[in-house]
Amino acid sequence: MKTIITSFVLIIFICGTLFAQTAKDYYERGKEKSRIGKYKEAILEYDKSIKINSSIGSAYRNRAFAKSQIGNIKGALEDYNNAIKNDPKDHISFLGRGSLFTKQKKYDSAIKDFTEAIQLHPSSYLGYYLRGNLYLELERFKEALLDYNKALLLNSSDPEIYFDRANTKLALNDIHSAITDFSRVIELNPKDALAYRNRGIAKYSVGDYKGAIEDNNISIKITPNDTKSYTCRGLAKTKLNDFQGALDDFSKVIKLEPNNSEAYYNKGIAEIILGQNQKGCQDLKKAKALGHDRADEMIIRFCE
Repeated sequence: MKTIITSFVLIIFICGTLFAQTAKDYYERGKEKSRIGKYKEAILEYDKSIKINSSIGSAYRNRAFAKSQIGNIKGALEDYNNAIKNDPKDHISFLGRGSLFTKQKKYDSAIKDFTEAIQLHPSSYLGYYLRGNLYLELERFKEALLDYNKALLLNSSDPEIYFDRANTKLALNDIHSAITDFSRVIELNPKDALAYRNRGIAKYSVGDYKGAIEDNNISIKITPNDTKSYTCRGLAKTKLNDFQGALDDFSKVIKLEPNNSEAYYNKGIAEIILGQNQKGCQDLKKAKALGHDRADEMIIRFCE
């Protein structure tokens, strides 16, 4: 009898072990499918894992991420809720749910989740960074700056944090410090066209027109169709009396964006300065037709 009971217990143990391994196997396959971007297949694997063992919180969390990648926000939120229910200290699930709340414009809920993630894992920079991004979106610039500062104390090698902090500093009119941050982005990622462009815009705003041109030259080389880079470079050329060069840049903007009223306005002014009044007035009138608010004043001054 004892032998029979022992054998029965052994069978239960073996079956239980296989049971757990099977759930883990599906879970691991789900992770691999998600890693290579096959999110629908990953979801199916996580479904099987959760069906076998519904207490694996990370399976819900990972399935939530996969669902969010295919646009199933409602399903993703349900999974994050279940993940948090299974493990109330899972800071990654709070970060994921907070990001989805941000997409849904449920900002108070998002801030609450990011703050909870920070409290659960204060040594992780992500909570500060994501909350900082949300504060930046809400134009709560001082709060965003504090969070970016904290995030950089925890992770000083991520160029995106420097980039977003630089944009926050621009909003706070701390231009020179913003330039320093954009320079740090470029050190970490020399091919970041936006960092060159935004640093160029910052340099333009403090009167460094040559520096603005140099930065936008690089930005345009990396991304040849960036109209903001052509606009900034054109304006900087105007300040340095290179009106033909400016005219060429504004013309390029119009080629890329035929309904850009600012480009027609800037081109018209450059043409008038170059003595091409007829063309300049045509472009100013086009700017006016497209809704430019200062074009009419220039038309009255130069074209009537």
